[in-house]
Amino acid sequence: MGTSMAPRYANLFMGALEGKMLNSSPHQPLIWLRYIDDIFLIWTHGSSKLDQFLAHANNFHPTIKFTSEISPLKIPFLDVMITLQDGRLETALCSKPTDTFNYLHWGSCHPRHTKRSIPYSLAFRLVRICSTGGALNTRFAQLSSRLQKRGFPHKQIELAINKARSTPRPQALQRRKKVLPGHREFPSWSHTTLRYPTPATSSKPTFPSSIYAIDAKRSSTNGRVFNITLNLSCHSHNIIYLITCTKCNKQYIGKTKNSLRTRFTSHRFDINNDRGTSVAKHFNLDDHTSQHVNIIAIDQLPGSDSISLLNKETHWIHTLNTTEPHGMNIKEQESLPICIHFK
Repeated sequence: MGTSMAPRYANLFMGALEGKMLNSSPHQPLIWLRYIDDIFLIWTHGSSKLDQFLAHANNFHPTIKFTSEISPLKIPFLDVMITLQDGRLETALCSKPTDTFNYLHWGSCHPRHTKRSIPYSLAFRLVRICSTGGALNTRFAQLSSRLQKRGFPHKQIELAINKARSTPRPQALQRRKKVLPGHREFPSWSHTTLRYPTPATSSKPTFPSSIYAIDAKRSSTNGRVFNITLNLSCHSHNIIYLITCTKCNKQYIGKTKNSLRTRFTSHRFDINNDRGTSVAKHFNLDDHTSQHVNIIAIDQLPGSDSISLLNKETHWIHTLNTTEPHGMNIKEQESLPICIHFK
């Protein structure tokens, strides 16, 4: 196509051309669908008038010529095979004979989240394209076989296929709203009681894989609810923070001298690259992703004293009981001293 603007120019030109050409034709197709320079149409006026229509289209502009493929029952369009079956149009995936299905190998050095997204993306594409259950199941079986040849774990493939299969096709066909990238600020909160909602009962919207203010801080192991009386936000420094997995409710207590936003960015990098930390290991378990991370600041120290911050972290680890196997903190942290200062 040449430059990045070429497809836009082509769309503008073809849009104007086809409008004039169709309006000037004595007979028009029942359906006319175009993607840049590929066109799918349904003709209901007989073969002789179809020949006249094609001649009219090819003579309408001196440099634009149309080639055609005609079939009464089955025809490919882009990556879709369209079939007329019992008076209805059915669709299935159309693959070119030269397609080698040479997907990215599981053993490649790409980030783990990139490789894990491939099976679901391919399976979700099949849900959108295949209109019948039989065609969908056949393509799922082919996809699983091809991905296993590329080294993908069978369990990873099955999880992706089941996730895609759970999405109803009408919902899958809905156009997604594009969200422009931008910086989202989260408000400070003060004198609030935090109550962690369980996934089964919560109707509160979440912001996947991001920092957000919720109205709960509850231990997922002993159910205790604690009050926060500090003004904390994602820009707060010298803080204790709580990570909760929305998939299994396990929790992690951490400390940082940096801002909560900066520390969360570091955690997300570790998770996406499977760096081997306790948090990264947990969110790289089967059926876990970085989308299940919720993080909030729960306490703050006025200075940047490392000892005091460490002791405060240990206090919260014991208070919320976040050590393994109940939570994500490693057991060695249980032996850290808790220093109490008397005045």
